[in-house]
Amino acid sequence: METKKNTSYVINELALRKLVGFLAFLLPVVVAIGAPVLSNMCGLENSISDYYYTIMRNYFVGTLCAVAVVLFSYKGYEQQDDLAGDIAALLALMVAFFPTTPDHLNAICKSTLCKAEFFGIVHLTAAALLFLVLAFFSLRLFTKSDKSKEELMEPKYKAKRNRNRIYRICGWTMIGCMVALVPFFAFESLHDMRVNFKIVFWLEFAMLWAFGISWLTKGEIIFGDSKTNQTED
Repeated sequence: METKKNTSYVINELALRKLVGFLAFLLPVVVAIGAPVLSNMCGLENSISDYYYTIMRNYFVGTLCAVAVVLFSYKGYEQQDDLAGDIAALLALMVAFFPTTPDHLNAICKSTLCKAEFFGIVHLTAAALLFLVLAFFSLRLFTKSDKSKEELMEPKYKAKRNRNRIYRICGWTMIGCMVALVPFFAFESLHDMRVNFKIVFWLEFAMLWAFGISWLTKGEIIFGDSKTNQTED
């Protein structure tokens, strides 16, 4: 029989997962809608990170800080869950406080340009590493179970099997989007396409939603277990 302490632990962990999922899910939607509603700007920014330079800066930074706090508080079931959460929290803070390089660099003085470029490199590196850690959560940590493969094939573990499918789809979506972004940063000839079609924005949007869906699934909003089986994964 489950103890009261274990029940409290499960509820707290589920709540943290849901909170992370909702924060990630809402970030691209809120900044994309909020910027034109609250200011005179039109259309989308070239990337979600570019909203740092709009009226949505506080929401962008605040959301990343909130995600970092929750990830730092997240312990999971094993030490590697805790470590991965701490690393992801640090990277999220770096993404928040080292803004992406602004598009209007040519209008900035030379001394500030160097600083902006340095911040942009740190931002891009931290963001890439953050999504790699989040993909690791989805592909390796969330799919783990204390049941054997044979046991997981039993009908009562159907929800867990379905969740694992979602974790893998979300994890590979994050990795696939990062791979797709590489040529748009590596080749200057693709710059116009990147800007005109908002490629970076939409790929970041997909990665954040994959991140959010994965954590909402881990919070058992999607394919949740019955109370008697809620500690199986």
